[in-house]
Amino acid sequence: MYKRIMTIVMVVSLISSAAVFARGAQEEKTQEQVPVPVPEVVEPAQKENAPAPQAPAVAPQSGTTEPSVELNLAVFSGPTGFGFARLIEDGPDLVDGLRVSSEILPTPTEAIARITSGDVDVVAMPVNLAASLYNKGLDVKLAAVTGEGMLYLVSGSREVSADLQSFIGETIHVPGAGSTPEYVPRYVFEENGIAVGSDVVFDLSLKAASQLAQMLIAGKVDHAVLPEPFATMAVTKNPALRRVVDLQSAWAAASGEANYPMTAMLVRGAFLEEHPQAVDIIRMAAADSIDWVNANHAAAAELIEKHGILSAALAEPAIPNCSLIYIDAADARSSIEAYLSVLGGYAPASIGGSLPDEAFYLAK
Repeated sequence: MYKRIMTIVMVVSLISSAAVFARGAQEEKTQEQVPVPVPEVVEPAQKENAPAPQAPAVAPQSGTTEPSVELNLAVFSGPTGFGFARLIEDGPDLVDGLRVSSEILPTPTEAIARITSGDVDVVAMPVNLAASLYNKGLDVKLAAVTGEGMLYLVSGSREVSADLQSFIGETIHVPGAGSTPEYVPRYVFEENGIAVGSDVVFDLSLKAASQLAQMLIAGKVDHAVLPEPFATMAVTKNPALRRVVDLQSAWAAASGEANYPMTAMLVRGAFLEEHPQAVDIIRMAAADSIDWVNANHAAAAELIEKHGILSAALAEPAIPNCSLIYIDAADARSSIEAYLSVLGGYAPASIGGSLPDEAFYLAK
């Protein structure tokens, strides 16, 4: 599962072990071993007195063993947390010298409070919220994009089609006023010459996507913008419903960007400064976890339910449509800035007033 993590750890360990061995040749064998930085592991085969396998990466001092680095990870319930399911499962025993403890948060407000107080070191959250925190002066770095767009215009009407012009004169129900579910379709319609408010009306009266999905299933509304897993839930429970517009494809056609980043992995600056190798490992672990979830829908859904992220019944069919992905922040900067520019154009406060500068993006 974590081949890349173990490769890096072993290479660093071998280099450190070689240095210790060379210096040890000039000293008594009983001399205290030089501590190895977390989360490096000394291979037993490299030194006669090396620690036994699975020992913490910090070398003993004065007859005691230093504790491992503890990294506190937080994700939201729902698709934001899907890709982290394997990492959450393996976190307590991820690698020697690094223990990952995880919690599932109900709202972005809770995530802001937890990372601001220092109780959380790494958190998965909406990209625009991460940018807003940085612009407000919080010491954080964007490590990666972990989820891209997953919005669909779902309808029970046969009078509309993927041609956006077919929606002229219609009312579309949209959850999450002042956020991505409103701004992405607004941008897509307006870039196609369709004015929101006159040519097409957005009804923002229902805030919760889950409630809106139920209204659509019951036939009480005709058209709705739905994120995953609610788009999948709607078309599964009511065969008359269909995904009429894939808003990711419509975004790509309008913006020239392949997709828009919705979820980011944010790292607390003080933790990064103190434990850079732990951050390197958590980034690789997140990438591997996302790959595993994308390749193992049923098993991933079981872990998603086990850890309180969402029920397996909802998660499993939705995973293929959730655009779970891992892209290092530096590589995603172009798509992030395109996305934040659109949101900032409608509501500057949604991104903290301006595009974040280069220091926001954690280097690879």
